[in-house]
Amino acid sequence: MASNYFSEMQASCKAAVDKTVNYLKGVELYRPFPIVRPGFLVHQLPADPPQEGVKMETILEDVDRLLLPGVAHWNHPHIHAHFAMTNSYPAMFANIISSGMEGIGFTWASSPVSTELEVVMTNWLVKMLGLPDFYLHNVSGGGGVIGTTCSEQAVVTMMAARNKAIEKYIADHPGATNYKAMSKLVCYGSVLAHCSIERAGLLNLLPYRSLPVNENFELTGKTLESAIMEDIAMGKVPFYVCLSSTLTRARKSDIKESGIDEYRDVKSVASTFSTDAQYLKYDEVGKMPDYRNWQLSFGRKFRSIKLWFVIRKFGVGGLQGYIRQHIRMAKYLESLIRTDPRFEIICGVVLGLVCFRIKNNNEMTKELYKMIEEDGRIHLVTSKITGPDMKEIFFIRIAIVYLFTDEETCSFAYNVICEIADKLMGSYQNKPANGQIRYENVSK
Repeated sequence: MASNYFSEMQASCKAAVDKTVNYLKGVELYRPFPIVRPGFLVHQLPADPPQEGVKMETILEDVDRLLLPGVAHWNHPHIHAHFAMTNSYPAMFANIISSGMEGIGFTWASSPVSTELEVVMTNWLVKMLGLPDFYLHNVSGGGGVIGTTCSEQAVVTMMAARNKAIEKYIADHPGATNYKAMSKLVCYGSVLAHCSIERAGLLNLLPYRSLPVNENFELTGKTLESAIMEDIAMGKVPFYVCLSSTLTRARKSDIKESGIDEYRDVKSVASTFSTDAQYLKYDEVGKMPDYRNWQLSFGRKFRSIKLWFVIRKFGVGGLQGYIRQHIRMAKYLESLIRTDPRFEIICGVVLGLVCFRIKNNNEMTKELYKMIEEDGRIHLVTSKITGPDMKEIFFIRIAIVYLFTDEETCSFAYNVICEIADKLMGSYQNKPANGQIRYENVSK
């Protein structure tokens, strides 16, 4: 029985690897985003699970028949919608290895290797990103953790900061209750901060102040300080700021002078989620982190092995080269878009993301996006921001995500956009003296 099981496993794994490689090699033969409607798969699958098992060959055939028609091909060269993850083959192999080893690493004793590899990998990341040494595990109060999602980590960090702020308020105001202390707290972010930050505030039952940005779409230290002083004057307790890439451009002294404490000590997180059931105790407790106390969920997957595989395969230099290539391609695409007077770049080009729209026209930008998606040769997504004048700016995002993106890939996307813009606008006049472009929907 066992020998048959492992023989079938080996053959099936080889077949799955072959199918995956062939899919990735030929992914550009597919439409980047499928033409399906909600319910396309639900209506094809039986309502009840099968009573008898089937061969793996049958299941793999159904991948082609049932699943592929509804796949958004994130590894497609002409998908520029979202930033794909874990699509390098070392990461895929690491997933297979970690699945075979199994284990739920909620404590060191439950899975020593997953805990210790995560310690080393997060230390590697600190050094690769050039972060201060206080983020290292070997520094008192330091250490990193691989979270499930950025959204969950926003909830975790805010909860830890909240509890620490409540403890401090009660210590400074004897007799105050947890409820009273919590009612005083307030957190901050810019109007452009990710929606997960506001959601973290909702889940933590805390008010979130969304602060305006300047003409460069940046939240400045001056704006933050003004909001903090205003809340302090009203008896509020500022305790948390979402530091986005825009806010980090503000002077460090702005934030230090604001009266906000920096919650760098991991003990603040660990104490928030600590549990000590008898079956969780072991002799070597305290010598390695118990990551169950660093997150909301109890069990943990062996995620660090993917970092170990990827970093060792490509090296720091290889990963830097990959990032630099994507930055170069984003700049190249930006240069193409800037040659067309119909378009404008929004927020500047950061890393591998290019944001653009039809100049001064939200409605035509929305229509352009709709036509691009209906065309189907490329797949993009949209977003919107509120400018310093509090007016909404709707724009289209182009993310450089394909592993082998080159100038040809970028030129293809640009040419498709221009072709569809021509159809949308019909004709347009060159930029007049007032700086505005007048569009005329004239049929050709």
